[in-house]
Amino acid sequence: MNIRYKLCLLLYYGFARHLPKSTVPVIGTAAKRMRGAICRHILGCCGSGNNIEQGAYIGNGKDVRIGNNVGLGRNFKVLMRMLTIGDNVMMGEDVLFLGEGHRHSRTDVPMNKQGSEGKTPLYIESDV
Repeated sequence: MNIRYKLCLLLYYGFARHLPKSTVPVIGTAAKRMRGAICRHILGCCGSGNNIEQGAYIGNGKDVRIGNNVGLGRNFKVLMRMLTIGDNVMMGEDVLFLGEGHRHSRTDVPMNKQGSEGKTPLYIESDV
């Protein structure tokens, strides 16, 4: 990990993530721009015109790729290995993506004793 990446993670999770929503008069626009500028250095790929709202959790960001004009709502969370979001996607508040499931192939063993299938990638197409 390079120094700029680490610094951006620290700035995002220590400061920018907690700034007001983008709809707050005057300061909201500045908060939106700051979160976007920092996330461009954290995310694996980040298009233009995006709105990453207050409280969004993107993990280390390396395996999160977002296209253009994407809105990640307030308190958005991604807890998976790989997430790719196309262009012109809007998400409301408190959206959570989990990419891991329980195995369930054996009927003689309870599902919670079978372990997990591991994290799987998720692709969200454009204009969703």
